[in-house]
Amino acid sequence: MKQRGTKTRKPVELDPSKMEPSSDTAPFATSNTSKLNVPRDDILAEPIHLQRLALRMNDAALCSGLSRGSLYKAINSGALKSYRCGGRRLILTADLLTFITGNSGG
Repeated sequence: MKQRGTKTRKPVELDPSKMEPSSDTAPFATSNTSKLNVPRDDILAEPIHLQRLALRMNDAALCSGLSRGSLYKAINSGALKSYRCGGRRLILTADLLTFITGNSGG
């Protein structure tokens, strides 16, 4: 039994030759790279890797190999600095590295 008011929709097929880039796209996202004076292959040859400046507690625990409980104990004792941003507790990546390398001896 077909439900009332439901329609089966035909999938939309996109034709790239009919598409035009929007004005908010980056200049290298289109085939026209005259504004950059750099060939398209050179732009996309090296991917950009961004490193996080701060980590949430789960991510900090995963990256450090420590449990969340251990991180909270370190925060409460003052050995590790953390920041509150809205409802999140963040640990700076630099602070986490300092904490791990400083506690490697024991």
